[in-house]
Amino acid sequence: MNDIYKLFNDKGCVLFKQFIKNDSFNEICNNLKNDILDVYKNTDRKLLGGNLMGNLGVTIGSYDEKIYNLLIENGLDKIIEQISNNKISDFEIIFGGNLNLPKSYDQHFHPDGSFNNRFIIINLATEDINELNGPLEISYNTHHKKIPYWKFFLSNNKTEKILMSKGDILIRENTLWHRGTKNFSKEPRFLLTLALKINKEKINKVVFKKNNQIKILSNFFDNSLVGKIEEFIYTKLRYFYIFLRLIKSLYK
Repeated sequence: MNDIYKLFNDKGCVLFKQFIKNDSFNEICNNLKNDILDVYKNTDRKLLGGNLMGNLGVTIGSYDEKIYNLLIENGLDKIIEQISNNKISDFEIIFGGNLNLPKSYDQHFHPDGSFNNRFIIINLATEDINELNGPLEISYNTHHKKIPYWKFFLSNNKTEKILMSKGDILIRENTLWHRGTKNFSKEPRFLLTLALKINKEKINKVVFKKNNQIKILSNFFDNSLVGKIEEFIYTKLRYFYIFLRLIKSLYK
């Protein structure tokens, strides 16, 4: 068993410091952030779920291929094969990200997606992420089995805020419990995400959509009346939301 696989399997994640470090990457990161903020300024955020919470989704448009190529040049394909015993071409790769707005709210701890449909998540820091601008907080060893919220809530699992420098990557199981934290800075913080799901069509290549545009999207909540009510409770009545979630999890 290789060391990377053991660490990933035991903790549910593995962090690689300065995985990418070159002038080309810096230029791509700067251009990407500027383009995201331009689209953000011209987006009617009131129409998006997650705006009240201060967390919005992002698609990165044509930057996906540029960033993918840099990741491969630095050996991501070899790491994924060590971790999963699958070639990176066996995966469908979905590019996106999270825009954490100033004065955002802490997310509640959660896994991503379903335990029965597991996938790998790669977070790539395209800017420095520190204590102030909303780092990801993870709870180690919570990925091995399906955990109801009440059991997670009552556990004493160790958590850690993951501070990242530009070019760091965090590879984690989707079932690892985590949350985004509050952005105390005055600037939106972007964290790029790649979701690697086994491609059932077995086309053995990564497909990039041509003429894809950067978009700001809803995150966590949709823009329906029910979604707005849920988001209000989530942010303004947090203890009540936790109580409801605890009760609901007892029946799962």
